[in-house]
Amino acid sequence: MNQNKIKNYLGYAVGEILLIVIGILIAVSISNHNEKKRQEKVTHGIFNIIVEDIKQDTTEANAILDFYNERKATFLEITDGILTKDEITTCDPCCYLITNRRLFNINKRGFYQLNNYKDLALNDKDPLIFELMNFYTDFIHEIEPTTDRISKDIHENLTFWRDTYPWFAAYIQVQLKKEDRTYFVSQEYRNKVAYHRTLIYNIYIPSMETFKKESEIILKKLNDRLKNQ
Repeated sequence: MNQNKIKNYLGYAVGEILLIVIGILIAVSISNHNEKKRQEKVTHGIFNIIVEDIKQDTTEANAILDFYNERKATFLEITDGILTKDEITTCDPCCYLITNRRLFNINKRGFYQLNNYKDLALNDKDPLIFELMNFYTDFIHEIEPTTDRISKDIHENLTFWRDTYPWFAAYIQVQLKKEDRTYFVSQEYRNKVAYHRTLIYNIYIPSMETFKKESEIILKKLNDRLKNQ
């Protein structure tokens, strides 16, 4: 009799424990599902931000490439000594060739958000997130040092002219007289143009072209992912 009671009690206790365990497992499963949905929603939002960042960056990259492609022939004409003294003294773009610039700043809004969010369980093995992190890290490290070198070269040229030549005040006001423009025929100026041309056309422009090409690939992958979510 007592043994039957004990058996019934143990059976009841085991049943209660099983119900509790099953309840916990269901709760954990629901919690995991809800967390996954929440993370997917956040990731979706970040991807949308990155899409807009890349669209803006691509537009700016195209404008920069156009800006420097329009000036490429003038760089060559000066470094190769093709232009005559009279041609240079009447050529405004020639005088401002190494001080006019259009430099690129990568939009990092989405990248920063992704960087803060990438270590969550849902994202740590996502190949697209891994690819995005590499894309931004590589191009930030490649392009930003070059833009800094270009800015530094411009600053150093302006500082040198300010401290050396009396026509500097007229130069920055775009009021150079014809006799002041003879400097821009000099070998000193040709050397400065040659160095600036190397920075722009041998380093900067190839990086921008690669960035544009890789951006188009990344953008397609992002749009494909967003359509399927």
